[in-house]
Amino acid sequence: MIDVIMPTYNRAQALTKVMDSYLSQDFLGKIIFVDDCSTDTTTEYVAGLAQQYPGKIVYHRMDKKSTLPNIRNVGIHLATNDYIFMGEDDVYLPEGHFKILLEKMNEYQADLISGRRVNMFADQDQVLAKKLADLDHRPVFVNVPFEAYFERVVDKAQSVNRLHSNMLMKRSVFDKVQYDPWYGGNAFREETDFFLRVWDAGFTLWLIPDTLSYHMKNTAVNQTGGSRKKRWVYEWQVWKNTAHLFIKNKKIFTEKLHSGNIYWYLVRCLIARYTYGLFRFIEQQIHRKKYAQT
Repeated sequence: MIDVIMPTYNRAQALTKVMDSYLSQDFLGKIIFVDDCSTDTTTEYVAGLAQQYPGKIVYHRMDKKSTLPNIRNVGIHLATNDYIFMGEDDVYLPEGHFKILLEKMNEYQADLISGRRVNMFADQDQVLAKKLADLDHRPVFVNVPFEAYFERVVDKAQSVNRLHSNMLMKRSVFDKVQYDPWYGGNAFREETDFFLRVWDAGFTLWLIPDTLSYHMKNTAVNQTGGSRKKRWVYEWQVWKNTAHLFIKNKKIFTEKLHSGNIYWYLVRCLIARYTYGLFRFIEQQIHRKKYAQT
């Protein structure tokens, strides 16, 4: 059975949109909500779920605001099953998602596994979001700016050194590696940090084409809560967290990823984040207008 960890903060409205897709999954053990001191109706919404699905819902409210990595750690400590899926309150899962991940985990003898993660904007449904994502056949992993674009087409199953947040993992992984609570604010790079250390510890990570999830982007239900920040604050935390990731994991970058001088690589990646990001934004707008016209 699979326990789902669901960090959340002021996302009651988003939860109402995605929870059925979690509760309908095969092999579901419990959904463990870790509430980072929400001030909306999250508590009441989860209480209603607990009545509707007895034995399936666990609710833990933090005593004070915390970091997303620490909230993930808390949730995993509350899990009791051998498999854990890391959920998000604005991510929708297709039918059979857990079943496929579990089957492929066994097939590839993976310790962690995920499919694609397609961005779905406010003016899109799942069909259109996937059509737009399917236009991009470039590599998922880009060395500079050291990013992974999991919405891109995954042609075949591949062993990788990092995944996106919505992955299935064996509970035993967490006995050796945990999320680093240092990554506060927007928590940017906290997942990269976790996956690199998991990979360095000898665990296997697989990305597969057989299933995907849908991340709601800039929709009405997730405009508040979560880790949203003012843009300048967000970008400052991007720089700070990226520097922490690179310097902390210097040995992994230089010895296993062959990055060369870590400080020069860090500068290149930070600059490329904006040039590469601008190119992607323009390209996405062109594709969206094309489909809007047709």
